Amino acid sequence: MRLTQKNVSPASSRMQPLGYPAISAENAAAMLDEDLRIRANALEQVFPWLVELSEPRQGVLYMMAFNLGVGGLLGFRRMLAALKEHDYQRAAVEMLDSTWAKQVGARAVRLAQQMADERWT
Repeated sequence: MRLTQKNVSPASSRMQPLGYPAISAENAAAMLDEDLRIRANALEQVFPWLVELSEPRQGVLYMMAFNLGVGGLLGFRRMLAALKEHDYQRAAVEMLDSTWAKQVGARAVRLAQQMADERWT
C-alpha cells in the first residue's frame, strides 16, 4: 500500500486495511526522523567513543541499532571489543559470525563490508 500526500485525521472514518488511520508521507518521514534521533542519542550515550569512528562505520552501528535496538547491539560483545581496539576487519568478521547475519543475509554482508572498508555501501 502506498502512502499518499493526503493527510487523513485519526477521527476520519477512512481507515487503512489493518484498521490504522492513514498518515501523510510528511508525517511518516517526521516520525522516522524522530525515531532515528532517539536511537542515535541512545547509541551515543551507551557508546561515547562512537564519535571517533568514521561516518560509514558510525552508519553501520546506527543501522544495526535501528534494526536490533541498542540492547541487541550490546550482544555483539566481540564486535564491540574489536571496534574499541580499532580492529575493523575483525569487527566485520564478528558481525558475520552471528545469528543476526544469518537472519538478514545480504544486508549483513554489505554492512560488514562497510565496516571493513570504511566506504558507504
